[in-house]
Amino acid sequence: ELKNHGETLSIITNDVDTLSQSLHTSATQLITSITTVVGILIMMITINIPMTLAAIVILPVSAGLVGLVIKHSQKYFKRQQSN
Repeated sequence: ELKNHGETLSIITNDVDTLSQSLHTSATQLITSITTVVGILIMMITINIPMTLAAIVILPVSAGLVGLVIKHSQKYFKRQQSN
């Protein structure tokens, strides 16, 4: 069934509005997150530089270790699910 011109225009308008609102929300969240991270980093540096450097080094290392553990343990979880 073919839609008339008004229905098509209404659908396109609603889709564009939904996309616009989603982009606005995402941009707002991104700006808020970046501001929060920068603010926390500045506060950490002003409180204690060595502890800040330790945290900056430890976070990626621990994330890598967690990723490694997940990669190697995934097969056991899949086997357990199939049993």
